[in-house]
Amino acid sequence: MFLLLFYLSLSQVNSVLSTGGVLQVDYPDVSVNAPDNGNITLQGGRGGGSVLFTPGPGRVVYFEDVDLLELLMMIRSLPPVWIEHSSVGFYGTFYGGDRVNVKLEAQDPEGGNLTYEVVAGALPAGVTVDKIRGVITGIAPDEEALYVVTIRAIDPHEKFADAVYTMETHEKNQCVPYPCVNGGLCTNAFNDFNCSCSAQYGGKRCEIACLANPLGVGNRAIIPDAHMTAFLTQEPGDFWSNNGRLGMSGNGWCGKSNLAWLQIDLGAPSRVYAVSVQGRSTSYYTRTYSLSHSLTGSTFTTLQTPATNTTKIFTANPSTVDVKVTLPAMIDARFIRFHPLTYASAAYPCMKVEVYGCKP
Repeated sequence: MFLLLFYLSLSQVNSVLSTGGVLQVDYPDVSVNAPDNGNITLQGGRGGGSVLFTPGPGRVVYFEDVDLLELLMMIRSLPPVWIEHSSVGFYGTFYGGDRVNVKLEAQDPEGGNLTYEVVAGALPAGVTVDKIRGVITGIAPDEEALYVVTIRAIDPHEKFADAVYTMETHEKNQCVPYPCVNGGLCTNAFNDFNCSCSAQYGGKRCEIACLANPLGVGNRAIIPDAHMTAFLTQEPGDFWSNNGRLGMSGNGWCGKSNLAWLQIDLGAPSRVYAVSVQGRSTSYYTRTYSLSHSLTGSTFTTLQTPATNTTKIFTANPSTVDVKVTLPAMIDARFIRFHPLTYASAAYPCMKVEVYGCKP
């Protein structure tokens, strides 16, 4: 039985029913106000009746600006539940360069949307947690390491549950699949590989046949003019050392006598296997020549014939046809000098050259 003090105006009340001891008031808005210092008492029947609050669908019940229904839902709400895959929590193993895409699986018993955040530890650089989608994404680093982090699942009522996520990363074996060709030996390196090439092959993957690979004398972008020098250059005329490039137009380099030489700076120590020489014309050419080489540019060694330990003499064509010759053995050199020995009679030695091999 409710003890209520109502002042009801029949002109405002839509309907008032009292049937069988039940008081029912139907009206769009009903306000119950007590006078100053007055009380409003709601009491169920003495025989065990209840006091019921029944708001409409999607509505609220406020007490001093507090949503009592929301408060009750928060009190009754259960924390999220992680769906574990093993006794140690979530676990992932990745190799350097692998794409990480791991779904974090937790559920809210009330069916609400969850957010996720790292609350302890740290994921590797380049790997992050998408807080809304609940996904760990990124690229695994190329390193041997173990990362342990605590990830928190949070429901709309700010109740949460934590899970430990262990991420193991390994350095990727860059030699798988095998990158080296022509018998090269692969060595794994940090985020890379190195190929030790067999004889006469070079390049990153040992894909270059050094005997057929020009080192760039004929290309100013590879061997600049400053890397071509000479001694006793013929004057006057356009016979300078930087003209001594095989495959380019012009007079080539011409020396004054068999004491002259043309020097090529390859820019770095290289493995040299062959050279080519071409004459200027049928009247101005080099008939025979020798080679010397150096790693430093200060001390030169004359190339010799292994069987006799005498200076190796090479023969060129007395015309504009280039002649490529293979060295008796591969040499390691940065500087190569061409020494004309004999040439067209009553003239002077002229040549255009190329060097073949592999740079490191």
